[in-house]
Amino acid sequence: MSYKISVSENGKYIRITITGTITVGLAREFSVDSIAASEAHGIERFLYDARTARNLSSILDNYRFAYEESSDLKLSHAARSAILAAADDESHKFVVTTFRNAGFNVRGFTDEAEAIAWLEEK
Repeated sequence: MSYKISVSENGKYIRITITGTITVGLAREFSVDSIAASEAHGIERFLYDARTARNLSSILDNYRFAYEESSDLKLSHAARSAILAAADDESHKFVVTTFRNAGFNVRGFTDEAEAIAWLEEK
């Protein structure tokens, strides 16, 4: 389980590419690093590319992350985040739903071009 953070070529969003498996612990790590990148570049749009990473966290852990830990991490409700998953991977759907219900602007995608187009909308 690892991740890489970069700024898109056009500078409109931050890309977090995750490989392996995702746990809340790893999500906490890449959230801290993506917030730092956001502050450094003045960008509040994120593409979480999890096409090669399955979410292994429990429903309860994902719920707590969205409703409790997000406040501790100071995740921005003004940010726009796209979670890009493989078409056959449903392990990220609850994360999307939970974060949306917690008031975050998050959407799930299986098509990279659609995710990027949404992130680049005004």
